Amino acid sequence: MIDRRNFLHGAGLAAVNLAFLPAIVRAAERIALNTPEEAARDEDYWATVRRAFRLDGRFVDLQGNAVASAPIAVLDEAKRTSDVVHSLPAYHLFRYALSEKTRARTRLASLLGANADEIGLVRNTTEAITTVLRGIKVEPGSEVVTTNQDYPPFIRAWQARAERENFTVRVLELPEQATNDQLVELFDNALQSQVSTLMACHVLWRNGRVLPIERICALARQRNVTTIIDGAHGFCQVPTDVREFGCDYYGNSLHKWALGPIGTGLLYMRKERIAETLPLFMPWDSELAEDRIEKFEGPGTSLPAWPSVNASLDLLEAIGLERKFARHAYLTRYWTEQLKDTPGVVLSDEPDQQQAGGFAVLNIEGIETYDLFRHLLDIHSLLPGYNESGLVVASQIYTRKTDLDAFVSVIKNVAQNGIPSTVV
Repeated sequence: MIDRRNFLHGAGLAAVNLAFLPAIVRAAERIALNTPEEAARDEDYWATVRRAFRLDGRFVDLQGNAVASAPIAVLDEAKRTSDVVHSLPAYHLFRYALSEKTRARTRLASLLGANADEIGLVRNTTEAITTVLRGIKVEPGSEVVTTNQDYPPFIRAWQARAERENFTVRVLELPEQATNDQLVELFDNALQSQVSTLMACHVLWRNGRVLPIERICALARQRNVTTIIDGAHGFCQVPTDVREFGCDYYGNSLHKWALGPIGTGLLYMRKERIAETLPLFMPWDSELAEDRIEKFEGPGTSLPAWPSVNASLDLLEAIGLERKFARHAYLTRYWTEQLKDTPGVVLSDEPDQQQAGGFAVLNIEGIETYDLFRHLLDIHSLLPGYNESGLVVASQIYTRKTDLDAFVSVIKNVAQNGIPSTVV
């Protein structure tokens, strides 16, 4: 009989390349007595963390909210696992890779405040949320409430389904500068007796605003309204506990703030909801079609990817999520504080001490967003994102203050002098 541990060692799968972890652990010991907010300001510590990544030095990445750079260990483990699995798929795929997927499920559940049998492992947030909005029952004549800040493909999917099945979709307009109390009141007024389902973002994908999801879900529970939370930018960027939120469903992409490989995501589903929710793809095993979360893990979910997810979780655990949350908030405040009083610069939803996450949006009066984006990228090698709300600036844990200083300097110059006509 083949000994599994020795076999995997011979195959090159004995351990993830975690050479960076001892240095991060030692650095963490130095700041162990510091608060997360104090640790967030320790540039020596975050320089140590940065060395866990293999970054393209030609550009400054300020678009890590869309897809983050994965740590070296994640990349190495993804390649190692893929090489070995493809050398003998029938053996490795359903032994090593499947066991690592189970381990990832358990660890993710712990970080989310859920049980392992409530966590489906999927490809991304789109698959997670689409599974739910296609799989739950909506009665004719009822109403689904969403917002203008939700992901457009999800809104359109609801509208297409409503047209076929004779229910309505109401899209709430979320005011740009609303307080949390005002937002809660808006949802409170919207959740009338005919409403069966509410979909909302944990963190708004357009501008980084963190919604008071726990309060919103509490209103929905009082009225027996099903809650679907798009957590693409929530989990691992800001504190996330689905049990405290009280939501029924929560979807996330692990390649964003969890620093996992592309093509990995999760779907939280409250245990009581599993049996009544249909999967996108019917499973082979009829028993899975009942009340097991695995029924949502259809074709295309990559087993070889999950060992590398465990590598990303090793890094997150070494850093500590509270420190990570604090670092995101600190860096966002760092650059927004420098620009908030700059003439011509407009910041959306200026973050406060409690609500700041890892990204925010700015505009410069009289400057087209795309022109500003091209100027930053082509002339200064700064790579932010952009959307209808404006220029999106995201800070990951590998972002340096000097990176943001360079960005702030360019923005101040453009706000004062415009973009040179030769580069527009």
